[in-house]
Amino acid sequence: MSLVAASIAVHAADEVSAAHERARGAAAGGASLIERRIDGLAEEAEPIPASLRLVRESPKPCIVTCRPVEEGGEYRGNDQSRISLVEALPASPHPP
Repeated sequence: MSLVAASIAVHAADEVSAAHERARGAAAGGASLIERRIDGLAEEAEPIPASLRLVRESPKPCIVTCRPVEEGGEYRGNDQSRISLVEALPASPHPP
């Protein structure tokens, strides 16, 4: 069985609602999983509230990625901050 993942980048907290719309559209179109790319969002002063909202309100199970520039992403901060952000997020509330 093949599963489809939809990758949705979120660059700022004010993009969360639009990202949810894109995720709902992807789910309606057959996506089984949503990838939340928070490389840009992670550089905001308070990224956790918006990141939590992305996970908690996801229409499908989701994964959160935050890739630094040297790994092909957009995050320019330090690794400890990046890792701390991702570790602060709960597991996706959807069953597999």
